[in-house]
Amino acid sequence: MADARLDELRPLQRPRDIAAEDGRGQAELAVVGDADRFFVARLYTVAGMNHCSGGPTADQFDMLTPMIAWVEQGKVPDSVTATARDASNEFPNSEVPADWGAGRTRPLCPYPKVVRYKGGDVNSAASFTCG
Repeated sequence: MADARLDELRPLQRPRDIAAEDGRGQAELAVVGDADRFFVARLYTVAGMNHCSGGPTADQFDMLTPMIAWVEQGKVPDSVTATARDASNEFPNSEVPADWGAGRTRPLCPYPKVVRYKGGDVNSAASFTCG
């Protein structure tokens, strides 16, 4: 996240606050991103994104569909695919570099995991993993 006005890790405090309020305490709160002991939330940071959108990044993604699948079917999202709004997009992001491939995608990883390049097409989310 490229927003200098906000601490991107601040949302992690809220689950700890909830745990303390309901008597579970921080000792029982799993690290956000631990699928086996996940508590109430996952934080997906978007590298390079400004406060709500923009920045030189893949800033278009659907969090609602994976969230519904998580709540209704228990399918915890390991990552969410984001797409860069290049010049071919209906609403292009002028901060996306011109040399990026059309439709560049990246996985968004649940904190504390980060995106890691594993090889292949640099414009495809399939060439990256969360680790």
